[in-house]
Amino acid sequence: MAGQDSVSIFAEGTFEEQIQELVNFVVRNQSDDERTTFIRPFSEALKAEEGQKPLNEDDERKRTIFSKLVPEIKSLGDDSTSQGSDKEIEGFYNLLFSHLLALYPSTSADSNPLLPPLIQTIAAAPAAHSGLKYCVLTNLFNMLPHTAPLRLDVYNALLAAAAEQGQLAVLQLSRADVEKWLVEWDVTPEQKSLFLKSIADAFVQSGNLSAAYDFTQVYARSLTASSPEAREVAAQAMTLALRLPTTFDFDPLLKLDAVVAAKDHELFPLLKIFLSGGIQEYKSWTSANADVAEKFGLSTADLEHKIRLLTLTSLSFQHVGQNLSYSTIAEALDVDAADVEKWVIDVIRAGLVLGKLSQTTKTLHIVRATARAFEREQWEALEKRLVAWKAGLAGVMEVLVASVLLLLYPLVQLVRAADRGPSEPDSCRPTTQTRLATYKLLVLALAMDSNSDSEASFVLVGDSKGPQTLKKTSPPTATQSDGAFIDHASLAADYKPGSTSSYAHDWSPEATAGRIRSYGRHFIDGYGRVCNLRGVNLSGSCKTATFVGRPFPLEEAHEHLSRLRRWGLTFVRFLVTWEAVEHAGPEVYDTEYLDYIRALLSMLPQYGLAAFVSMHQDVWSRYSGGSGAPAWTVDAVGFDLHALEETGAAFLRGVVGGGHIEDERGIWPCGYQKLAAATMSTIFWAGNTFAPKLKVTDAQIPIQDYLQDAFLNMFEHVVRAVGDLDGVIGFEIMNEPHRGYIDLKSLHSFDYNTDLHLSYVPSAFQSFQLGAGRPTEVAHWTRSFPFPTRKTGSAVLNVDKRKVWRDDGPTGGHCVWEMHGVWGWDVKKDTAVALRENYFSKHPMTGKPVDWYTDFYYPFLARWSDRVHSAAPNKFLFVEPIPNEFCPPSWREHQLPNMVYAPHWYDLNTLFSGEFGDFTVNVQGLSRGMFLPRALYWGHAGARDNYALQIRNIVNAGYASLGERPVLIGECGIPMNLNKGEAFTTDDYTWQLRAMDALVTALDRALVGFTLWNYNPLNDDATGDDWNGENFSWFSRKRALPPFLLFDDPQRPGPIPQDAPTLDNGGRILPAIVRPYPAKTAGVPLRFRYEITEGECEFEWASSPGAAEDIRVGPTSDATQYPSAPSQPPVRARETELFLPAQMTQGRRVRVTGLEEGDRYVHDQGRQTLFIVTARNEPGVLHRVHVAVDSPQRPAFVLNDFWGDFGGQVVMLSVVLLGVLLYFIART
Repeated sequence: MAGQDSVSIFAEGTFEEQIQELVNFVVRNQSDDERTTFIRPFSEALKAEEGQKPLNEDDERKRTIFSKLVPEIKSLGDDSTSQGSDKEIEGFYNLLFSHLLALYPSTSADSNPLLPPLIQTIAAAPAAHSGLKYCVLTNLFNMLPHTAPLRLDVYNALLAAAAEQGQLAVLQLSRADVEKWLVEWDVTPEQKSLFLKSIADAFVQSGNLSAAYDFTQVYARSLTASSPEAREVAAQAMTLALRLPTTFDFDPLLKLDAVVAAKDHELFPLLKIFLSGGIQEYKSWTSANADVAEKFGLSTADLEHKIRLLTLTSLSFQHVGQNLSYSTIAEALDVDAADVEKWVIDVIRAGLVLGKLSQTTKTLHIVRATARAFEREQWEALEKRLVAWKAGLAGVMEVLVASVLLLLYPLVQLVRAADRGPSEPDSCRPTTQTRLATYKLLVLALAMDSNSDSEASFVLVGDSKGPQTLKKTSPPTATQSDGAFIDHASLAADYKPGSTSSYAHDWSPEATAGRIRSYGRHFIDGYGRVCNLRGVNLSGSCKTATFVGRPFPLEEAHEHLSRLRRWGLTFVRFLVTWEAVEHAGPEVYDTEYLDYIRALLSMLPQYGLAAFVSMHQDVWSRYSGGSGAPAWTVDAVGFDLHALEETGAAFLRGVVGGGHIEDERGIWPCGYQKLAAATMSTIFWAGNTFAPKLKVTDAQIPIQDYLQDAFLNMFEHVVRAVGDLDGVIGFEIMNEPHRGYIDLKSLHSFDYNTDLHLSYVPSAFQSFQLGAGRPTEVAHWTRSFPFPTRKTGSAVLNVDKRKVWRDDGPTGGHCVWEMHGVWGWDVKKDTAVALRENYFSKHPMTGKPVDWYTDFYYPFLARWSDRVHSAAPNKFLFVEPIPNEFCPPSWREHQLPNMVYAPHWYDLNTLFSGEFGDFTVNVQGLSRGMFLPRALYWGHAGARDNYALQIRNIVNAGYASLGERPVLIGECGIPMNLNKGEAFTTDDYTWQLRAMDALVTALDRALVGFTLWNYNPLNDDATGDDWNGENFSWFSRKRALPPFLLFDDPQRPGPIPQDAPTLDNGGRILPAIVRPYPAKTAGVPLRFRYEITEGECEFEWASSPGAAEDIRVGPTSDATQYPSAPSQPPVRARETELFLPAQMTQGRRVRVTGLEEGDRYVHDQGRQTLFIVTARNEPGVLHRVHVAVDSPQRPAFVLNDFWGDFGGQVVMLSVVLLGVLLYFIART
């Protein structure tokens, strides 16, 4: 029921004919005279008078007709309709609903006056018609858009109908659906509470007490403790918890505000007993309150059985790993010793205890037990138990290692003696295999205990007693490897191209000979072929709650993964957020979410997809205007979450549905400079340096240690949840990190060239004052040209003098920077004073200049790397710099093992202006002092050159700073709402297509992989990606075909073939995105070009390894065009695979030219792959291929440039000027 947005109804006939059918059906059982009288006014209304518009074009007349018809529908089952079959009645209402929804597209009760009374009429039908009533209401529910508030009324009626017949199970109601609906329907708190109450009551009425208890808790959370209904719902929740025979966890119930507020209720003492008491406390309570149990319908016998199970559970938890005698159990439970085994079996069957009975010794050995409440006492017991286990395991390991080394010692002596000289006869000397086996066993033994003192007894390299140094060698060894390179089948002389079962864009272990690894700057497969990874960010929707089910539900995964495979976008940057994993509080990890992402990521290899998991953040957190960190991190510092926007500490309108109007568009990046995000970033990276006085929790932990340890612990949970999956090749530490105030040169201004100035932009000093409750005048900036923004005014902010710092926070209500002497308030002058102007650019204690990368970022990267690789060895580590900054040279000395440099790039001018046309600007160059005319480009050819220059600069800077390391553009994309969203009304996305083509062409020229931002099935034209007004997704589920048209059996969805064009529905600008590319190259890629206006591509590559100077092409200054010799992998294959999309080749003949004699190829359209096997593969041999199709698609635009558009005018003007000049010369 919740899977679709709306369902379309298809009806035959004109509008007039359909109205006549509806009217006739209403009075079908009346007499002829009554029917004639009833039908006459409708027949007259259908006639068009002179000068009137045709009825099918006149919505006002239609509304008039239906306003007369709907009130005549008295009941679902009265005489006017009951004589028809259920199918006829259902058809009648479907047709009626379709017209009403078309005439009243706004689906709120206020704007659709006819549907609410109609819903009430249907709901009031007799119980005898409940089945028909359910069908009719279900159809209406599915016809309404998923955000329609009227869905609440319909579902209430459905709920009543199902409860009436005891068929609530038919609704398949889940908490996840209900919570999602309440968000979508935008209900008021009162409506939310009433809806949740009706669900809980319905389950009580149906006898499903377990579900009733579940929803009663949700209902209780929706109420304030002081509300009139709170006490009643608390009583109901306590009663249900006590009555349910399988409910043993009472701790969540006692955390509900409504229950806590009802501590004077009669049942509250009993609830406390069931939380932590025993059988004796229960007996004492029942003896004094027997009438209370009866009053609330509680069975004392059932309660006694339950408390005995809980008593035995507590006793077992205190004795895990120990034996409990029957007599001890009997005494604790107050039962006969003969009954102990029955109670033990019951408690084990309930899942509370795991143990083993011994009838011989009359004991129960406790293996595992559940804690009834996990408080400090239980944590301390657990800690002692873990310490004991660790010590025991260490002892076992020590004995084991010593035993292995002792056994190996004679064999080692024999090998070493043989290595010194030929003193033994050949028959007695150890073979090479023996030596190898011996050293492997030694390495294994030493690895079992890396801290063992026994290591000093074995010096395996010569006899040197000094330290051994491992030096870097060139060429580099492959990483992510399961072993040495293996031979591809194409090395065989009789191999036929395309004989393997994989396809070009398949990154599964089967297709890559184990997994993707790296060699120098290249990603490679197990055959040494260079892999061109390109794909998508999945997805922008993951930034917002609720997190389970985003980017899409598991049941929709087959469709979306099939689509990405068809489009050749099979490398995924999979987004998770800290908040999604740990939103409930420190060390409270959402296992449901981790299970969800594991289930989803485990499906990737089935579709040839691979992914790296990116920990996403923008502006620190949703609660400071972005995404990422949970609310408790901001709260821990002392911020009042409810005062952030009023005090200018954050811009929050974009994360609550705003950001779409001009005054709010594109403001969110300014949040990086605002107090909340800037402070959080500063103390996360460098709290021990710049905020050493800020300590949190009862243990007084330094804030930097507290936040960084929490982040690393959370990240390790994610790695352990998915790091073993074949589809996950790596992890990214953090999206677009920011330095906060670190390196800030002045408290009075930010850098105009690097920090966005838009709307109100308080300086750091002004932010401090605003946060402290001091009204402050702040400059206002607006968009301008040729400079991006200009100052246009100012205003006094926080006139109500509200503080952003909580009095009960760790700063005691004071600004953390005032607490550290950065600024202060001059009481005499009644003004703020900056006390330490250069506080954030130098170390406060030593006075030495600080550098964010060297002093704070690199050390944390090293800690993160260790944590990730401790849980998932050899995975790639994706890292990026601060946005719009080049890779710093200092990074070379701080590289991580298996590191991938993954910067981002966007056309900042297009993002900022929201427009794209023939005129583009190189913002990257302007921000670094480029002369303005050189930064301006004209036409589509100019846009390509502009983008290519900027992207090559980023990639080359990475190679220059890091050497031969893989580079991948982690984010790049084009907004779909360009040019004021004009395409949403015209459906003409030509400018978006041109912008995307310029972007991907630039990436092709740089020979760099990428993940586009973003594939978001939840995108729609009105709300975009539903985050800060952004609208980047080129796919929208609302535009796609429903699942029942995609799958042969919608109930059992599976992979959809790559050549299924139905998967393209819902996509926009696909010709610019779904395009050919060399996916697996048996050699070194040198140049690739695809011309979208011609439908042709060219690819050049060279066999490797070979001398770099032998294979250079293009400008010699461009490092992207000639990888150095150490970056040329030893290829063990002859087959190169190009992705050729079915959109390009479907129904067309593919023409392949440019290959040399003896080269062979096969085009497999079903696999969307061109397989090429080259004849010559000597080092340095160049290969070229040109691919075209007969009757290519009609180009969506003409490739234009400055000289093509203005060349004639320039020549004419030049001739005129030359003539004028010659005229004056002649006269002189």
